[in-house]
Amino acid sequence: MVEQAILPFSVSDETSFNSFFRQGNEALLQELFCVLDGNRAKRVIYLWGEQGSGKTHLLNACCYHLELRSQGYLYLPIEPGSGRVFDLGQVQDCALVCVDDVQNLVGNQVAQEAIFSLYEKVMSQWGAMIVSGTLPPAAINFELRDLQSRLMSGGVFALQKLTDDAKVAALKFRAQKRGFDLEDRVVDFIMTHYDRNTSALFALLERIDRTSLAEHRKITVPFIKTLL
Repeated sequence: MVEQAILPFSVSDETSFNSFFRQGNEALLQELFCVLDGNRAKRVIYLWGEQGSGKTHLLNACCYHLELRSQGYLYLPIEPGSGRVFDLGQVQDCALVCVDDVQNLVGNQVAQEAIFSLYEKVMSQWGAMIVSGTLPPAAINFELRDLQSRLMSGGVFALQKLTDDAKVAALKFRAQKRGFDLEDRVVDFIMTHYDRNTSALFALLERIDRTSLAEHRKITVPFIKTLL
């Protein structure tokens, strides 16, 4: 069965569109805004990319966008082996439903049928649905083939993988959004001595922000060394 979860996170500007580094994904962002604003005939979008590419951030951002408008929304993460029943009544007043990590539905046809019913319910009440996965729908071996076709019906968009130069730019961008600057030598040290996975880099950035404020430390290479 499908695990039910109505926003198991606190929506905030931390995971808004303003804090998302857009380079290479401008077309996808435009399509998302069209869906959220009700200006798109197809009200379902499927986005995919590797872990750490920003899928969950974008789903959070979509929810935050509706939060600011006081509109109903639902965030449903699909965890491997989910076992709780999903109640379709929860989407009755939702303008948006976001389903995260649909690749975890593989092998569970009951869960796939539940998501298929969710899709039909959302479309019947003129809501929107944004779905993410680590693979495009055509590459996921859903037992329920109709689910694949529904998820693809509004367009499939690949999140562009950031180059190392883009990761540097993204780190500086996010740091500025948090209210501080990262010197070039600090960023160079991080990129040379730390995991270059974007999730790891952004998690480190959060630690830098939190720890530097708590300890009243200037963000220097020696300070960064204490965090690695």
